[in-house]
Amino acid sequence: MALFLRKRPPERCSLAEIEVAELLAMLDDGWLVRWGFIYQDERGTAREGDFLISGPQGGVLVLEVKAGPVSLNPYTGQWSTADGDDPSDQLHAEWKAVMNTLRDHQGQRRSVFVRHALGTPDLSLKPGTASHHGIPRELIFDRGDLRQFKRVWDERMRLGNAQFNRTDREVFESAFGKEGNPKAIRTFIDDIDRALFRHTEAGFVLLDQLAHNDRFLVSGGAGTGKTWIALDLARRWAADKRRHVLFLAYNLGFTAEIQSMVERLEAQGRVPQGRVTVWSWEGLVQTLFEDAGIPYEPPATTEARREFFEVQVPSLLQDVLAGGQVKARFDALIVDEAQDHDTSPTITDANHPAGSWWPVYFRMLHQGTAAPVAVFHDTAQRPSFRAGRFEVGELLAAWDAAPVRVHLIQCLRYTRQIHAYLRGLDCPGIQDLVAGLGAPPAWSQGVEVETVPAAPQEVPERVSEIVSRWVDQGWARPEQILVLSRRGSLERSALQGLTRLGGHPLVESFHPERGHIGFGSVNRAKGLDRLAVIVIDFPDWSALPDAERAPFFMGVSRARQLLAVVAGAEPMPPTTPPAA
Repeated sequence: MALFLRKRPPERCSLAEIEVAELLAMLDDGWLVRWGFIYQDERGTAREGDFLISGPQGGVLVLEVKAGPVSLNPYTGQWSTADGDDPSDQLHAEWKAVMNTLRDHQGQRRSVFVRHALGTPDLSLKPGTASHHGIPRELIFDRGDLRQFKRVWDERMRLGNAQFNRTDREVFESAFGKEGNPKAIRTFIDDIDRALFRHTEAGFVLLDQLAHNDRFLVSGGAGTGKTWIALDLARRWAADKRRHVLFLAYNLGFTAEIQSMVERLEAQGRVPQGRVTVWSWEGLVQTLFEDAGIPYEPPATTEARREFFEVQVPSLLQDVLAGGQVKARFDALIVDEAQDHDTSPTITDANHPAGSWWPVYFRMLHQGTAAPVAVFHDTAQRPSFRAGRFEVGELLAAWDAAPVRVHLIQCLRYTRQIHAYLRGLDCPGIQDLVAGLGAPPAWSQGVEVETVPAAPQEVPERVSEIVSRWVDQGWARPEQILVLSRRGSLERSALQGLTRLGGHPLVESFHPERGHIGFGSVNRAKGLDRLAVIVIDFPDWSALPDAERAPFFMGVSRARQLLAVVAGAEPMPPTTPPAA
């Protein structure tokens, strides 16, 4: 594990910078990395650089990180960087300043060999590329270079005819190691923090432009950023007039993740006033039942749970509502994955007069239907096995005033390769899901999606091979890898009986401990996204039954950067998931 002199806290860094730090941390302890350093440019202005890297045999690399495509507009002369300036100029100034500082500390020791480069984790250059927008290739560490850092370091240092000696480290530590002893940094952020960094960097100019509105109806396909906008809106509304905001979801795993994000935002002081309460629909039901003195006892079996949540619970909620037992306790409401919240009865008969869930929600608001409300939905993602329905028109009829209607079209989640793979799944039954993907960011390059044929008995070995390769090559840490199955549990999947994959513990969890591989079902993963996903227990796409296509899409669309499908098993009957 590389040793770090960490000067800059992660909350002051861009996500791109943190990704580079995590890749550098995979180097062995012969490497010393200074993360964040102060230098003076040619005008004498103090500036902060990103990384200084000292190699085991000597030599230093000045690495300045740039996110995105790092491109030049030939018409305006502006770069895509945050300040619009030429990154080569900034890099050259850092390089000169570092050499001057090292020279001041070398004394009678020999000069340290120093190279410089831009670190571009969002950029993947084609083999044989000589330059990128005028920047020589040898001055760029792209995504692949960063994951093969030692090899590329050796190549670049040889290219510069580097001469190392044992005093290089002494000079480096004298000049840049005064803040304390080096420390081994094993992990900088977890997936919740990573999600918040993405959320912060998105900027959400849309909400700035619509800040004076308090009713929203937002639609968009998978990966278009609905949840991030919903989360930021909840934060803003809580800060406005000290509001108490209810953030309502449906899927339990997704609700737990949103709750974790809100807790981190509060811990970081980003919700200075007000309060955000996160509930799943099941959590809301349990609270209302307890308030009304109704026992909350979901049955154990799948069919009984479906009957309970889709028939009995909505009927009882109508009784609680009619009896005046639903009390107002919130100032604003945000509903994410709203297509799962019924606007029409599930079943209506003499015994079960169920109805829309939404009157219950509005009754919980101090201003009722006049309160601030935001609804985020994608009707294509409502499961086909669910009874009842979600209709936008029926929802709008209950509001006192028409909301601002927004449709999100820019895909924010996927690499270009994963986006192209999902686009290629277009077929009857999931056209709406595919159509909602939108266009990917132009710079979001990654690796090709892997489709691995395997008989059922071969699946454990194939999945282990993928896990080992992704971890060994630095593409993902174990806890960033999620295995998704069509089956509802590990023991019913092709991995039954396994406790380890690729040498790492395997656990049934969407939020595994560090060093563990997570496992879950595609149905329960709805609303989540992960850096790396392996989908199992589906037949090959060409043999996939129509009823299995939507669940398969929901599984593969959880991946952001790495996706593998281990397929070829015999078609199996779909599991019937619980209603919540």
